[in-house]
Amino acid sequence: MARLLILTPQLPFPPHQGTTIRNFNLIAGLAPRHDIDLLSLVQPTDLAPARQSPGGTARAAAFGPAPRPAWRRLLTTISTPLPDMALRLAGVLAFQDTLLNLVQTTPYAVLQVEGIEMAPYVTWLQRQPAWASARQAGHLRLVFDDHNAETILQQRTALAASLALRPRLLILDEPTLGQDWQHLSRLMDFLTLLSCTGSAILLISHDYKLVHHYARRAILMEKGRVKAMGHLAQHGNHRRVAGCETIMQP
Repeated sequence: MARLLILTPQLPFPPHQGTTIRNFNLIAGLAPRHDIDLLSLVQPTDLAPARQSPGGTARAAAFGPAPRPAWRRLLTTISTPLPDMALRLAGVLAFQDTLLNLVQTTPYAVLQVEGIEMAPYVTWLQRQPAWASARQAGHLRLVFDDHNAETILQQRTALAASLALRPRLLILDEPTLGQDWQHLSRLMDFLTLLSCTGSAILLISHDYKLVHHYARRAILMEKGRVKAMGHLAQHGNHRRVAGCETIMQP
């Protein structure tokens, strides 16, 4: 029976709305087969239900997030590129201290992180010696579930996780969906630089402008069949990226 540490942005019991219902059922499903420790962030008025954990949960600890008045939220929105969701539950020192102590003293098999709000605590933990020690011992795996993130944040998280594996071939299905041209250009310039390091990139897109602007070769498909294929460099107007001898040449 493995021991799991689960981080949630709010106490998942009693289950009363979308995220708490999701996390409650997740814990209830894992509890019969694993020992589970739960760390959550809650408001002080919600601490009473902490005793109503799903059967099998070994320990449940909850800490109230620091209050953030509207003026502070507005200030941080202007002064930092981070999304508000990544900031609104950050900086609870008691939560950090408890998390670090648990990782130092307990041989967890998995650290499961539920929700994008918990990301600051994970990145902080990864900078601590205890994290490196647990990883070297081979008994701690990280599972990060950004189920409540915006689509663009989910795309970036998935891309970052893929790049961590240093792939020789990167297959991207509509990576720019929902992005404006400014963010799209930044992502595509990054992928262009990445291709210069030796990674091959296969990008699937319905955006003809994007393909014409960046692709060296293109395959046009219609109803599941290849309709045309070939180099695009002869059309010109391909974007060149500083620091990279453009990949757009045939």
